[in-house]
Amino acid sequence: EICPYATARNLKRAFPQARVVIVIRNQWDYLASLYAFRVLRVGHESRSFERFVNEEGAKGLFNHLAYHQLVEYYHRLFGADHVLVLPMELLSRSPQEFCGQIRTFMHLPEEEINRHGPINATTKSAFILACWRPINFFFRLVLNALISMMRKREERYPLRRFRFYFYNARSKLTELVENKLFTARTIHITDCSSYSKLESRFGKSNEQLEEMLQTDLSSMGYPKAP
Repeated sequence: EICPYATARNLKRAFPQARVVIVIRNQWDYLASLYAFRVLRVGHESRSFERFVNEEGAKGLFNHLAYHQLVEYYHRLFGADHVLVLPMELLSRSPQEFCGQIRTFMHLPEEEINRHGPINATTKSAFILACWRPINFFFRLVLNALISMMRKREERYPLRRFRFYFYNARSKLTELVENKLFTARTIHITDCSSYSKLESRFGKSNEQLEEMLQTDLSSMGYPKAP
């Protein structure tokens, strides 16, 4: 696992005068997207969304989502004037403004943006994710059994192609189901029993970050302390 604080220290040692851009994301959207990615793209995730949130949070994931701590750390290393923090939501709301702030911060020339719309979007359909979870469970068992049977590393190379075909077929089937069937209900943190505690935890962190950045994050859907 990559430690963001170790990354900051390494960056400081390598480029002591660097200008750093930090992009943050609404914690609720981040958790849902990470879970969907693990179910659909990684292919090993078979836990429910609530179990995933609780177990990964206990391993330290929630600490990574307390953005004010990391921003403070970068401020101490590089100075606040050398750190730009942007919410990812600004990119979808106003690509020109998002990229414009980066160009101004980096002292880069103006450039027109011609591409709009999401790229590599992952479904959040509760129905589709629930269908893939048990398949992932058995796929993981089969994959682990094959790996244990192949003692030499060279013997495992065909498994990469096997995984590629599996993920590619699943991606196409997911797209087909999502386009053809009514799958409006999506996974959301409010379905988890830990929602209230997380709202308070992330809300307090976001309040401190708002003071540091002079930005209204709650208007972009970021958790706000009750």
